[in-house]
Amino acid sequence: MISAAILYCISILYVCYYAHQTNWLSIIGPIAIAGICFVYLYKRINNQKQLNQILMLVFATKLIIVFAFPNLSDDIYRFKWDGLLVSHGINPFINTPTEVLNRYTGTIANELNTLYPLLNSKEYHTVYPLISQAVFGFCSMLSGEDITTFSMLLKCVYLIADVALLFSLIQLLKSSGFQSKKSLLFYASPLCIVELNGNLHFELFLILFLCLAILNYNQSHLLKSGFNLGLSVISKLNSFLFGILFLSKSDFIKKNVLLVFGFLIPLLAAAWFILPGINGYKASLGLYFHQFEFNSFLYGHLTHYCDVNKFYDEKKLVGIYLMICFILLAIYLVIKWWFNTQRSFSFKTAWYLLFSYLLLSSTVHPWYLTLLVFLSCFYLPLTGISWSYLVFFSYTRYDSKFELYEPILVFMEYFLVIIVLIYELHSNRKLNLNLT
Repeated sequence: MISAAILYCISILYVCYYAHQTNWLSIIGPIAIAGICFVYLYKRINNQKQLNQILMLVFATKLIIVFAFPNLSDDIYRFKWDGLLVSHGINPFINTPTEVLNRYTGTIANELNTLYPLLNSKEYHTVYPLISQAVFGFCSMLSGEDITTFSMLLKCVYLIADVALLFSLIQLLKSSGFQSKKSLLFYASPLCIVELNGNLHFELFLILFLCLAILNYNQSHLLKSGFNLGLSVISKLNSFLFGILFLSKSDFIKKNVLLVFGFLIPLLAAAWFILPGINGYKASLGLYFHQFEFNSFLYGHLTHYCDVNKFYDEKKLVGIYLMICFILLAIYLVIKWWFNTQRSFSFKTAWYLLFSYLLLSSTVHPWYLTLLVFLSCFYLPLTGISWSYLVFFSYTRYDSKFELYEPILVFMEYFLVIIVLIYELHSNRKLNLNLT
């Protein structure tokens, strides 16, 4: 067990320190080893002492990662750009980096000129909501011009949020009738460690506040629940998907007024900051549905079909058609949930909402799946965890040696995920039949 634990830590640390985005083997090899070790360790945890030891080991690994500069994503430079503007009292939502460049003089101008060539979306407005901007601004103010110090400060903030999330997740698991051991499915997930603690994607804060919102909802603290849900939304917008699942079915008006009131407090605060640049913000978000494509299940194939057959007008509508499909599916799931007598938060409905959203999206970056991993602590864990490993096939996009194999590997990714889903649903059904 000790050997597996050490190998698990070394594999993750190797990815965070030495793997490179353009070298797929340097990513997939250590991730595969870490995954095998994780499964071995998880199955052999039989008591609270062993669980605590593994949790401490994972925390120590994350602490060491604080000193590793993000190596699988260049978003860190946009984080610093936005943080630099915020720390100087400049609203990052109003102008694109190209529009901002050469507008200012002095120290900030030198920093902007240094950062600008490193940005990956110079022509687009920022898409990072208010909570992230506040964290970026705070860390930028403390770090000065040093991007490495900025990265380390961000990781320290993330580490604090990570510990808060762990305790909240364990509390939510216990109150929902699950073993606290299941917290490892998220906390020790190689995907979550690499993408959240390593590459600093902001889903960590989305999940933290969502976890608190669910915990408050199950305890009937609807004002707190709405407030935390609002904080989750202004961390990243994906948690908007689950908003309707927080509505109380009993004493509808009285309870939901409290929920909505709490929800609106952080949203109105964010709106004051975002509204001056709302058009650019919406335009940049729209690109994710109509222009960008990465690791998609349907979008890439449909647009390719339109290109081959010269259906150029239809190609522009593919994103809208898929969005309509998702909305119809979401309506069905919500109606089914509404007529269910369950009083606590429906992890099952939330899981299916997110899963269908990801299947119909044009862009599915690996870190988008961290939210599904969180929900998989409560429902269909095998499918969520399996996908969290298979999604690393998508990194072939950046490796010229494997780029030609990307379509095959992405097909394998989704094919295997669906096979695992069918297997897990069938196993659960057999288990339920045996219990009855």
